[in-house]
Amino acid sequence: MEKVTVLDNLLPNETNLDILNALADHPCWEIAKDQANECKLNRITQQPTGFLLKSVHEGMIEQPGNLILYSKIIFDIVNSKIKFKKFKLNRVYWNLYTPVAFPNEHQDNEKDNFTSIIYNPHTTDGGTIIDGKFYQDVMGQAKIFKSNVLHKGVAPKKDLARFNLNIVIEHS
Repeated sequence: MEKVTVLDNLLPNETNLDILNALADHPCWEIAKDQANECKLNRITQQPTGFLLKSVHEGMIEQPGNLILYSKIIFDIVNSKIKFKKFKLNRVYWNLYTPVAFPNEHQDNEKDNFTSIIYNPHTTDGGTIIDGKFYQDVMGQAKIFKSNVLHKGVAPKKDLARFNLNIVIEHS
């Protein structure tokens, strides 16, 4: 796999709009953190990094429903093209950024046997910086890279919100 693999048009636009509606209506968003040891108080008293919704965390389903089904379909399509071998799902997070969000650069996992997938259900003026390169959000696009590569979300400036899906898998 190259440093970053980009796959376009994974889902029809209508399905992406259904995902956006489900995300907008979901009641369980929490304030995101980019550092594992960051305390909750810091997340609300300092520059916000955005919001997240955990569908799967450390291999356990947290939020069953349509969003987990959509994430499985997205992963299955990516896997049909990349052909991951002997893997297990580590986490599935949906992210929400507003123009005031200022995410930090981070790794999804420090180990070499983890892969991250960032999926964009809509096009925005925000995006993701992966290993110093900016990738603008494009509806239906997935970016696949090693989880130990430094990356960060980029909040939108003109658009009111930016959603994405972050899937992390572990290879055995």
